[in-house]
Amino acid sequence: MPVPASARLAGTARASQAHCAQGLFGLPLSQRLRAMFAGDNATTLARAPSRTEAAAASVSSELNRTANLRSTDSGRVHCFAHAEAVRVSQTALAAARRARTIVIDMSQVDEATTSAFARLVLLRRELLRLGRDLRIVGLRDRAARLFEISRLDSVLPRL
Repeated sequence: MPVPASARLAGTARASQAHCAQGLFGLPLSQRLRAMFAGDNATTLARAPSRTEAAAASVSSELNRTANLRSTDSGRVHCFAHAEAVRVSQTALAAARRARTIVIDMSQVDEATTSAFARLVLLRRELLRLGRDLRIVGLRDRAARLFEISRLDSVLPRL
């Protein structure tokens, strides 16, 4: 029985997205977020997850007496796609309850899609509505070039 063209295209898109985000979705969000809460004026760092995290991640979490949560992860991300941006956005919104500024560390990201950046723009709009803010740090390589070409500096401030 022949497969309809729309199903073939959808399958190709899923395969392409799976290739781009291979290994990114295996860990819970809590392990992908590095958060440092030090009261109301804290800065939260959300790092995009790495391709190799599922295999070899060094993740540690510690809750100390002053309710500072520190969670670290390591690794590189080949492609920061829209689906992953949505997950980081959800985590950042949850962290925004205790921090005024959310800083997304993109230093381990090689590439990013325009739809992922669009999701981060929407996240910033939501955070500004809540009286919070979003900053991007560590853009490099192709992700930085896409950021500059898209002229996102005016809507997504960098540190």
